[in-house]
Amino acid sequence: MPLKNRADVCPPCDRTADRNLNTAKNLERWFEGIFIPGRSDKRAS
Repeated sequence: MPLKNRADVCPPCDRTADRNLNTAKNLERWFEGIFIPGRSDKRAS
C-alpha cells in the first residue's frame, strides 16, 4: 500500500481504519509488559 493512502478498508466487512491510529495501537500493544526505565535527572560523572 502506498504511503499516500491514509486509510485501510476491509473489503469483506467494509470497515475503515486510519493507518496511523492502527499503527499506534499496534505499537502500544507491542510495548505492554516491556519495562522501560524512567528518565533520570541525574547526570553521569
